[in-house]
Amino acid sequence: MFFTPNGKGWGLRTLEKLPKGAFICEYIGEILTIPELYQRSFEDKPTLPVILDAHWGSEERLEGDKALCLDGMFYGNISRFLNHR
Repeated sequence: MFFTPNGKGWGLRTLEKLPKGAFICEYIGEILTIPELYQRSFEDKPTLPVILDAHWGSEERLEGDKALCLDGMFYGNISRFLNHR
């Protein structure tokens, strides 16, 4: 890990070049319902969420209290430092 010189925070570098699509690590975090995630944002707590159970591309929608997300802000691993772009 290293602190980026442009002030964006922590970053990761590899010692060798990785092929596109290579597995790096699992995203670890705390499982929350969507209302719990919204509550944290209303309390101005930072979050690093990944939405689960989204049924991307499907007409089916989960109710807000049944849809889940994975928040790596307070309980996470090195994966939260990976660049998401």
